[in-house]
Amino acid sequence: MIKDNVSPESLNEISVTMHTLLQRIGEGPFMKRTVRELLFEGWSLQNYVDLIVMLSEAAGIELPQLPEDPRFGLYYGVRTATPPLILLRMRVYNYTMFIC
Repeated sequence: MIKDNVSPESLNEISVTMHTLLQRIGEGPFMKRTVRELLFEGWSLQNYVDLIVMLSEAAGIELPQLPEDPRFGLYYGVRTATPPLILLRMRVYNYTMFIC
């Protein structure tokens, strides 16, 4: 979104700035979340929203209306009488990788 609205010369500077800001809030390119968080409870994206708002204000880019409680979870906010059935299939082609 921001990338589409800045000059190509500024992309590296923005990338370095974003990386530095993410480190300050204890975030990085990888994260650990529980299955419950990924699917149902979700996790707060407020830190990311704050960074995007700060960068968009600095760049003079107007953002669309943002949600009051920015959370991500695949089924977060979905209310059903029964929880969704999730089937996981796993194939092991090399069983020796599990032998200690």
